[in-house]
Amino acid sequence: MLTQDEKYLKTALEAGQFSAGANPLNMTFTTGVGHRSPQHPLVVDQRVLGQPPLPGLTVYGPVDMEQFGDDWAVDSIASHVYPDIRSWPATETYFDVYLFPAVAEFTVMETMTPLTYAWGYFAARASLDKPGSGRSNSGQSGRFPREKGTQGAKPPT
Repeated sequence: MLTQDEKYLKTALEAGQFSAGANPLNMTFTTGVGHRSPQHPLVVDQRVLGQPPLPGLTVYGPVDMEQFGDDWAVDSIASHVYPDIRSWPATETYFDVYLFPAVAEFTVMETMTPLTYAWGYFAARASLDKPGSGRSNSGQSGRFPREKGTQGAKPPT
């Protein structure tokens, strides 16, 4: 936290909850996480061999369909849904379709690394605040130093 303001940490935590299942589709966007997760990420080997998806792949997720005006995948899906897919709210436009790269593709750099870093950061902060954890939350503690000005602060709920 560069500004040392807890409101930014709380906002980041709330924003991260969308991909963890707090969304209109009630699903996570990481394979193998939660009760409803992507089953058809864009993984050629999985598809060819008929295997379930590897756990831990975070797909791109919902997109604003208006930005994909004449995309062949959008046109293909549009003929099977009502109302017109381009009028749907962006948060509800995830289709678990293997050949729809805009939603089913993933990358280590764009989807997996930022999510892993963020949840690791939140977990480290929470572990410092657990009573009886053997860790002190005053200043440095193990490999996870607390930011200046947050000593004793509780993680947002």
